[in-house]
Amino acid sequence: MDATSDLSFDNNQNKNLSNTPKNRNTNLHDAIDKVAEKAKPAIDSLAQSAHRNVELLAFRAAQLEDTSRRYLGAGKNYIQSHPLMSVGAVLVLSFAVSKLICTRHK
Repeated sequence: MDATSDLSFDNNQNKNLSNTPKNRNTNLHDAIDKVAEKAKPAIDSLAQSAHRNVELLAFRAAQLEDTSRRYLGAGKNYIQSHPLMSVGAVLVLSFAVSKLICTRHK
C-alpha cells in the first residue's frame, strides 16, 4: 500500500465523520429553528386575529341574547294584553301552514 492510498482513505473517513447522525440532527434542528423564526410573525398574527374574533363573537352573542329577550318580552306583553287576538292569529297561521304543507305533498 502506498502513501497516496492511505490519504484518500483518510479523506473519505473525514467526509463520513461530518455526516454523522449527531451532525445531521444538529443541521435539522438548525433548519427547524430557522423555519420557526420565520413563521413566528404569521403565527402571532393568526393568534391575535383569533382572539379578536372570539371577543367579537362573545359581544355579538350578548347582543343577540339581549335582543331576543326584548322581543320575547314584547311578545309576552302583547299576548297578555290581547289574548283573543293572539289565539286567532295562531289559528290562522296554523291553517295557512297546514294548507301549504298539504299542497306540496300532492
